[in-house]
Amino acid sequence: MKAGIIGLGLIGGSMARALKASGAEILGYDTEMRTLQFAQMLGCCDDVLTEKNMGECDCLFLAIPPHAAEDWLTEHAEKIGRQKNQPLIMDCCGVKRQICELGFRLEETEGIRFVSIHPMAGRETWGLRNSDKDLFNGALCAIIPNKPDRNDPALMASVKKILQIAGFTRFTVMTPEEHDKVIALTSQLSHVVSSSFVKCDDGIREEAVTAGGSFRDMTRVAYLNEHIWSELFLENRDNLLSRLDLFIGELEKYRVALASSDRNELTGLLAKGREEKEFLTSMAKRV
Repeated sequence: MKAGIIGLGLIGGSMARALKASGAEILGYDTEMRTLQFAQMLGCCDDVLTEKNMGECDCLFLAIPPHAAEDWLTEHAEKIGRQKNQPLIMDCCGVKRQICELGFRLEETEGIRFVSIHPMAGRETWGLRNSDKDLFNGALCAIIPNKPDRNDPALMASVKKILQIAGFTRFTVMTPEEHDKVIALTSQLSHVVSSSFVKCDDGIREEAVTAGGSFRDMTRVAYLNEHIWSELFLENRDNLLSRLDLFIGELEKYRVALASSDRNELTGLLAKGREEKEFLTSMAKRV
């Protein structure tokens, strides 16, 4: 298999390493020449991906932010669509409605082969230096195809085969709307809360020296790439605002209970939180 990867950061770099480890040939591209050179030095990239050799690839991964992925598709779709042997294009963006609207439209008008995916694996660090060939081992990958109620079995089989080579073992098929609603809660809200929490007190730097595991767990994902995450938040702002309002409402219940010294209410809130966590943990073990 020959795979082209546009964007050699954490996700793209890990995809390159995972597929390379399986014996695939990797053509890579990154806007940062130093990153591209580093990828070749690491041995996870065999050659530079260009417009000339793009058609040699079996698949192309767009491991870049949404707006950049949209620009890339707009620029290259017509040429790719004219090729006899077309690569399967898969974007790895963290939000899906806009990129899928464009990709699915170009699939119809230009004849490209496009399926959107979201690897449900990551770290609080970013960049090629933090990539890992084992990042996707055993992980879940969301697949967002055009017209999910009428999937092409051969196409879905091809997508899953490629992703299994990278290490994914679990898959879920979603619509763009379903994906963005879910990700607002399970990922984006967590990052907003962590980023807010870590700077909520002027004295937090002095107090953090005595912090334990709870503080570290709560603030782990505050270490993020602000340029990428602000783009993701804004593109999914309707869903994120809805989830944020619900969270603020839940926090207000705790504030009221504390302000009124209502131990029974506070105990009940904490008990419900523990019970929900127990339920979520039991669900995760079944997957």
